[in-house]
Amino acid sequence: MDNQAVGMIISLGVCVVLPVAIVWIVFYANMKKNQMQTDIILEGLKSNPNLDIEKIMDSFRAQRLSPIEKVNRKLLRGSIFTLFGIAFAFTAAFCPDPDDAFDFWIICAVSASVGIGFLISYWFAYKNLDRLKEEYLDKK
Repeated sequence: MDNQAVGMIISLGVCVVLPVAIVWIVFYANMKKNQMQTDIILEGLKSNPNLDIEKIMDSFRAQRLSPIEKVNRKLLRGSIFTLFGIAFAFTAAFCPDPDDAFDFWIICAVSASVGIGFLISYWFAYKNLDRLKEEYLDKK
């Protein structure tokens, strides 16, 4: 096979097969989680017919993140993406092949942009943290 065919196969795999596989995995995991919750409730009702189903359903619901946890996640993601951008910049700077270096510069720009976006979002969220905490406590 020549390089063009290999590049086409890799592109199809990344652009078509990978997203479909990710969507299937997410839906399958969600379906299994719902099935498991249903089985738990049915077994509980078999053993105790007077069981409070609402209480069990509340325990299954995902816990909301507090505002400080959300802000810290933005900081973490921003730091990771920015550091990946810096790493790709170093890789591109010392890459002997100019074609590969250009690819690394593109990845560097995208990664650093996403990281800086998260860091800017973190900064604004941190400035408004008191208001976010009040809204969080009002919803509880």
